Amino acid sequence: MHDYEVSGRLASFADVLAGELHKTWTSTPGTWTSTHHTTAHKDDLAALAERIWDMDQVAEALAQRPLRQAAVLTRQDGAQLIVLDRNDDLGGFLIATLAPATSPTRRTAVFVSRTASPWGMTRS
Repeated sequence: MHDYEVSGRLASFADVLAGELHKTWTSTPGTWTSTHHTTAHKDDLAALAERIWDMDQVAEALAQRPLRQAAVLTRQDGAQLIVLDRNDDLGGFLIATLAPATSPTRRTAVFVSRTASPWGMTRS
């Protein structure tokens, strides 16, 4: 099992993912940047956890273990993804969209409409 307190693994993955998103998502142009949040940024992590747009695997993972580190990928138009450790024997990462920071309803928007996303597209 990985030492999830070691932040370099998650930060490195997020940096590589940001570069790949820029190269492969031709329908959504723009540069993606990566910002890493460690346990030293507890307030930031709490605010990010409230904005996670997911009610499945990521929500289950957060219910089992609080967010201790995360990386936020941000596109020039403000769209954001969050990357976090799986924190299980499988290793790897979980990725979810973040609701816009300016959204007054934040997490409740997921309960109201499971087909909405922060980018205005519908989910199947």
